Amino acid sequence: MYRRNLPNLRGARVLASSAVLAAVFWILYQYVRWSTTLDGAARFSRDAIHDIQNATLGFGALVLISLDFRTDRRDALTLITSTSDLEITKVVNGVRSEDIHDKGYPFGGWQTNPLWDMAKLGSWRSHMNALKYIVDNKIETALILEDDVDWDVHVKSQLSSFALALRNSNLRSPYTPEEIQNAPYGLDWDTLHLGTSLSEMAPAPFDDLYALYHDPHRTPPEVIAHKGACGEKDWYCWADIMTHTACNDTSRVLYPSYGSVGLVAFAVTLKGAQKLLYELSWVGLNNTVDYSIRGLHMDGSLHGWTVTPPIMSSWVTGDGADSDLTNGGKGRTVAKHSNLGGKGKGLGWSVRKALTENLSGGNYWKSEEAKLWGPRLGG
Repeated sequence: MYRRNLPNLRGARVLASSAVLAAVFWILYQYVRWSTTLDGAARFSRDAIHDIQNATLGFGALVLISLDFRTDRRDALTLITSTSDLEITKVVNGVRSEDIHDKGYPFGGWQTNPLWDMAKLGSWRSHMNALKYIVDNKIETALILEDDVDWDVHVKSQLSSFALALRNSNLRSPYTPEEIQNAPYGLDWDTLHLGTSLSEMAPAPFDDLYALYHDPHRTPPEVIAHKGACGEKDWYCWADIMTHTACNDTSRVLYPSYGSVGLVAFAVTLKGAQKLLYELSWVGLNNTVDYSIRGLHMDGSLHGWTVTPPIMSSWVTGDGADSDLTNGGKGRTVAKHSNLGGKGKGLGWSVRKALTENLSGGNYWKSEEAKLWGPRLGG
């Protein structure tokens, strides 16, 4: 009798063992899948957060858009990237509108826009060329910079705080192992607005979709230009968002992009670049490129993240060289101002401002070195 039942007992044991193993593997899978905090990331062979310390800030490329005649801005970019240990991996030459053949014009109502300036068509084509470069080269994430960009001397620390806020927020699904190991900012987005001149959160019931996070290098409150309510054309004003979210002096706000305007520091994923090239070139253009992107976020065609106060911004001196998009590309009719009086809008510790401290050399003739060697040479 015992021997007749033995196969059944063995089969039962095998089934039981298989069930236990399946349960163990399921628990391990869930553990790896959902353990996505900073401590959880330490369980993997590498953590992509550390890539933010590299020369491209953890992105696959830093792509600069710059008109070839703006040698002044290119010189400035050489200075601020070299003093920040960053590297521009691709320069996309800006396009003048007069160099675009009318057969290459986009379809749409852009020409009937009462605020349209033809220089803005060149801006559109310049950004399309940057997106095309990203798509052609299959770059997974890229940060597109305009040549008047300014950032903080603490930019790597600030972006690390931003990336950790994305990873740990409840605004998105937990990071996958692939994201933890290879994508410091995740891959669930089309765009990142790291530098805005105007921003607006989504209306109710989505206005509670935000996360506050601590940043030890948050822009000091006295540096933020506008502290009152923001109007539709009240540039560099973030007071409404900071008031609504009760953002304190050491915090930034992370939220889904809705009414964000500004492409001075604008990141895209490969999929995001494809979507933008499709929507703004293949489908057509009805507004300026920055407001067109804003519209795509508002109607839900794009998904992205915006940070306020911004981590990057525009450098301005108050003269006609501040813009290549107004007055037929000539900018304001104001005499050229010195860079020494310029400012990065809404930045606490501008890397361009820091150039003076880091590179203005003092007086060699009054240095200890000159005093030491002078008498010997004279002898």
